[in-house]
Amino acid sequence: MEQGQKSYTIPITVSVIVSIMLWGLPISSIAMGAIHMYDCPLQANIPIYLIVFGAAILVALILSGAMLMALCLNTYNMPQLRPATLALSGCSAVVYLCSFCCLVTGSVWVFSISPSVNNLSDAKDYCDRRLYLYAFWFTVLAYILLCLMLVCGGYLALYTCVRVAFKMGRPLPWNGTSSV
Repeated sequence: MEQGQKSYTIPITVSVIVSIMLWGLPISSIAMGAIHMYDCPLQANIPIYLIVFGAAILVALILSGAMLMALCLNTYNMPQLRPATLALSGCSAVVYLCSFCCLVTGSVWVFSISPSVNNLSDAKDYCDRRLYLYAFWFTVLAYILLCLMLVCGGYLALYTCVRVAFKMGRPLPWNGTSSV
């Protein structure tokens, strides 16, 4: 490795391992929605929610991996990839926004029938227990991961701002110094 270049081997390896582990949840979500497509007349949109949200997460994972590769290649002085990185960022933003909207809509569908779930398949208003519990905990887990990402992202943004401020030698508002 040339002097002055950073090694991205460990962050790339960690992100690949985490991504592979994260692929199981959306794939299983799509499978549960497809297998139990007609097993919840009480709220027929729950299987559709699982399929669409699982597919959106898969697309987000693919775009995130492509963006990570493009960003890493940009650091190795490949300026021809900068427009592709911007395009991937825009597509990722749209997919994340659609995923969030799908999560909120799915939450309404899942949590609105919570007290009235009936597992008797001969009843008119039943919902398969496995499907409902999967959708319930999948939604709860999605909110937990969303909160975790927001907290970690906020911490990373704060850390970056403080680090840049110290690197530039500018006074910080809370240390009592003023710049003239």
